[in-house]
Amino acid sequence: MNIGLQIVIDINRLKTKLKAKAKKKGLCENSGQKEVEQLKEKYIGLNCNCVPREVYNLISKFNEWCKNFDQSDLRG
Repeated sequence: MNIGLQIVIDINRLKTKLKAKAKKKGLCENSGQKEVEQLKEKYIGLNCNCVPREVYNLISKFNEWCKNFDQSDLRG
């Protein structure tokens, strides 16, 4: 499977997990930061020079989503 598709799948799973956790326990200030770090370790790790730009962009967008995640994202 291509790395771009795999990271999109992982990010979507993490979003679903974070939403479920927020519904159950509420939001905290650093929601999602642990997950962002896990993605960085999995996809970037020590091979910074070999990672496609797309991976950095997707992780960055997920990080922004986590920072802006609020109660309104739990509706629907």
